[in-house]
Order: sequence, then C-alpha cells, then structure tokens
Amino acid sequence: MSLTNLQKLDDTGSDSAYKQQRFTILKLLEGNIPTPYFDKKGFITIGIGFEIDNNTGNRDLVLGTKGMNLSAAQQDIINVAFKSSRMAQIKALPQATKAQRLAKDEALGVYLNSVLGSQPFSMTDPQIKGVFDVLVQKHQDAISTLISDPSIEKIILTLQT
Repeated sequence: MSLTNLQKLDDTGSDSAYKQQRFTILKLLEGNIPTPYFDKKGFITIGIGFEIDNNTGNRDLVLGTKGMNLSAAQQDIINVAFKSSRMAQIKALPQATKAQRLAKDEALGVYLNSVLGSQPFSMTDPQIKGVFDVLVQKHQDAISTLISDPSIEKIILTLQT
C-alpha cells in the first residue's frame, strides 16, 4: 500500500494547531466528563479518562497547578478522602446497570464535593487540556521516535503493524 496525500502534523509551539487537534480528537473518542465518575472497570476517573483512583500521579496532576489548582491542604484532604471508609463504601456500590452507575457516580460527587467544601470537585475544559497535554507528551515523544515525519496516517499504520 502506498501512502499519498499525507497531512504533516506540526507539533511545534506550546499551543500549536496539532496539540489542539490531538485534544479534540481524544475528547471525541474518549469522552470528556468534568466531574469524577467510575469507569467501566470501577476506577475513579475524570476528564478524558484520567484515572485518579489508584494512579496518584494522575491525581496529583488533576489536583495541582495543571488541573484544579487546589492548595496543598485541599489536596491532602482529597487524598485522605480517597483512603476513607466512606470512599470504600461508595466503591463497593454496584454498577452493573446504567442506573446503578449513575447512582454510584452521584454518591462519589456528593462525597468529594462535601469534603472539598468551598468549590465543586470539577474541572474546566482548559484544566482538562492542561492535564491532558502533560500526560500525552510522553506518548507523543515515543511516537516521534518511531516516525521521522509525524502524520496521523503514519501513526495509524505504525499501530496496525
């Protein structure tokens, strides 16, 4: 198969069109939920699939300056909440049906909002993009080493082989 008419992806600059396209595509594919929810595997997630349940690195990004920009004290409160008996009770709730998953997500949101108090546990689109850009960069670097002239088409072909 020959490749013709490939569009070169330019990833130069901090706010390049490429980075915005990458973010937009992943939002469409993954979904973008600004409040915490349980994913299909039962992990607490936010934004574009940022698992913040067991992955404390992701949680630190979400809570920190690239994300919600919470104070150190607020971050500590949230981290303690993730280890609390109440959180264990919420995690134990069933989520086999859509109604159960929605009820479980609601319980999670109410709990985290009550713990945080002064502001809702929620992310804006720019905050989600800030965390996304940090998390995706290591993958972008790996892809860039695989191909010398990055394009969406070449990335897809590389993944298919």
